Amino acid sequence: MKKELKALNSIHTNCFSAYNNKLRGSFTEESKGIIDTNRKRLNGLGFIFLLLVLMTNNRVSAQHSTITIESEYFASDRSVSIATSEGFDSTKSYQLFVILDESVLFDYTVSVLNYLSIWKKIPQYVAIGVPNENRWTELQPKKDESIDDAPFFKFMQDELESIPYVQNASFRTLVGHSLSARFALQFFFKNQHYSGVVAVSPPLIPLIQEEFCDYLSSEKNQNSYVYMCSGDKDLRFHKTFFLETRKNFNSKKNPNVLLEYFEKQRNTSHSLMPITAIQNGLLFILDDYFNLPSKGIEELSSRKNLPDSLLENSYSKIHDIYGLTPEFRTVDFQNFVELYISKSNFTEAHRLCDRYIDITLKGEIYDLIDAYYLKGLTFEEEKNYTAALDYYRKGYSIIPEDVLNKEDFEQDIIRIEQILSKSKMNKKQK
Repeated sequence: MKKELKALNSIHTNCFSAYNNKLRGSFTEESKGIIDTNRKRLNGLGFIFLLLVLMTNNRVSAQHSTITIESEYFASDRSVSIATSEGFDSTKSYQLFVILDESVLFDYTVSVLNYLSIWKKIPQYVAIGVPNENRWTELQPKKDESIDDAPFFKFMQDELESIPYVQNASFRTLVGHSLSARFALQFFFKNQHYSGVVAVSPPLIPLIQEEFCDYLSSEKNQNSYVYMCSGDKDLRFHKTFFLETRKNFNSKKNPNVLLEYFEKQRNTSHSLMPITAIQNGLLFILDDYFNLPSKGIEELSSRKNLPDSLLENSYSKIHDIYGLTPEFRTVDFQNFVELYISKSNFTEAHRLCDRYIDITLKGEIYDLIDAYYLKGLTFEEEKNYTAALDYYRKGYSIIPEDVLNKEDFEQDIIRIEQILSKSKMNKKQK
């Protein structure tokens, strides 16, 4: 009964999910590879092209603004770029991304965030791009000076912190490349307010390696995420220190840290590495947010009995990690309804289906189609064929005419009608 709706609509209209995870347009299926951490990934430049296509279609656009800070540490004004996700609501929890090297990293990082927003893989967000007038002098301390004493460090710690967007964020992540990646790591290790860092090709000098070891033995590493990367096409100085650090790090002891090394991959030179690494880093840091509900499904499938409210419990765990509650996500309802059906826990399957229907009545029509079909499937597995037929008909009745394989979904109705007809004949014969 696996099906796929084939619509003629734009990719915006094709953003739907369906019965048994198969009510998807071909674009959705292809794009899924991009958002699965450590699975299929598009070539970096191809991903850029896809983002540009999406941006051109105006599917999701960040709301941009600028804030000027009167800086005492620089004795001048500093302007930072602000981008918020579409429909941003400051009264709700959100995540914050502070992006260093604003002039080169901000627009691309926001494009990645926009793409993830399209598929509801991340909650609403604020991105702040922080520029430097001279990155060589501002992103590293003077000789015999601690990074804590550097004006840019103090600017980040005190003056940037004064922005309400920063103060009120539930989960904060730093993003940097090269020198700004090294600074991001040092700031992250010393600042308890940040829970994630994406450091692309950082020069991991011995001092940074020591700070990294201290971090690994601290309590902070239990509730935060570190992504660092380099590659065989990186600058020799950077990759040498990176490989040395990775050699001394046991990833099995800390799943919240990923040191990724790009080997024999195109477009991973020092200057091009952010194309691939930023998306990988963000996906790694946010992996539990968009994948936690599906993690453990295979293990749960092997159990004889399942506790109730598994979906709600997984969302509660996400909130504990990120301080954020996921928005409605079709795939989570699909996975857990099917899991409960497989264990004949129809009461819980119906409860989730009813909640799914309530949510989708005001949302995407394709999600509502899926909700009706899951409800029908639950009744069918329960052998309540009359109720199953009712919901299959409800789902079929709202499928748009431009769905090319609409008649495929009529087969469910025909099959149930035949079962009911045969049942009536058997009763008459008796």
